[in-house]
Amino acid sequence: EPQQYFAGAFGIIVGEEPGDVVVRFEPSVAPYVRARAWHPSMKVKDIDDGALEVSLRVSMSEELLHWICGYGKNATRART
Repeated sequence: EPQQYFAGAFGIIVGEEPGDVVVRFEPSVAPYVRARAWHPSMKVKDIDDGALEVSLRVSMSEELLHWICGYGKNATRART
């Protein structure tokens, strides 16, 4: 089943077993991140300072890393 096969993929590249990824986005980019559903597993948490914490259950892939790195210093590993 294609839906099942791609369920853990962040895009079209299927990686290893999905895992939990949590990224903190600074207030300056939070509206752009919030404006789109990046993955069906996406959960968004507002932080008091205007930042955004995004949780995803996805495979680690080049696509995921490019997406996160595209936000530069405005995206960091969230402290959970």
